[in-house]
Amino acid sequence: MQAIISGIGTVTKNCFDQDRTRLPEHVPGRLGRLDRYSQMGICAAALALKDASFSEPPGEFVTGIIAETETGCLITDHKFYQTVVNEGGQYASPNLFAYTLPSSFLGEAALLFKLTGPTFVIHSTNIGIDWLLCLALCALEQGQCDAMLCGICEQKPPDIYALDYPHESHSSFCLIQKKLRLGQKHYGGISSTSTGEVMYYHALQPEATSAVTNLQALFDQIGMNK
Repeated sequence: MQAIISGIGTVTKNCFDQDRTRLPEHVPGRLGRLDRYSQMGICAAALALKDASFSEPPGEFVTGIIAETETGCLITDHKFYQTVVNEGGQYASPNLFAYTLPSSFLGEAALLFKLTGPTFVIHSTNIGIDWLLCLALCALEQGQCDAMLCGICEQKPPDIYALDYPHESHSSFCLIQKKLRLGQKHYGGISSTSTGEVMYYHALQPEATSAVTNLQALFDQIGMNK
C-alpha cells in the first residue's frame, strides 16, 4: 500500500505561552474551554489540514484521525481529582470531567473538521511514527477511509508525579491520502512492506526528496520517534 504525505502541523508549549501567531486562525472560540492537551491536539491537526490545502473540512474525503500519547491528559485528570476530593465530590467539575480521557480531543476534532473515518488513540511509550503510519495505511488499504490524520499529542506531566518525561508539551500531525486533489502539493510518499511491519519513505518526485527528509527530521526533533 502506498500513500502520499500532503500536510504536516506542529504546535509546542511556546505556541500557547509566547507565540500565538503560529496557531490556526480558523479554530473556533470554543477552543478556549478545552484543556491544554486537547487544544494542542486540535491545533496541530488543524495546521496539518491547512498545510494540505484543506481550508474547508475535507468533505469529499472520508478522513480518520489516530493519535499516540504517553502522558495523555494526566494534568486534566489531576485537576479533576482535586475538585472531587473537596467537599466529598459535591463540586466535581463537569467541564474537566469531559476531558479526562486522552481520546476526548479526537471527538472534538472529528466534529470540528467533519472527520467521518476511524478515530482512536493509542497509549504507548515507544511505538513511534512508523507504527502509526502502518495503522493508517491499513485503514486506507481496507477502504475504511480516503485520508488519515496521524500523529502524537503529549503534555508534560505535573511535577507531583515525578515522571521521567524528557520533552516539553507538543503535538504534531501529518495527513496522508490515497490520492491528491488537482494541484495539491505533497511531501512525498510512504509505503509499507507486505507484512506491514516496516515503513520507508520515498520521494514520488525528485524535488520532493528534501521535503521528505525534512519531515522525518521534524518528527525526530520533537520526539515522535521514541
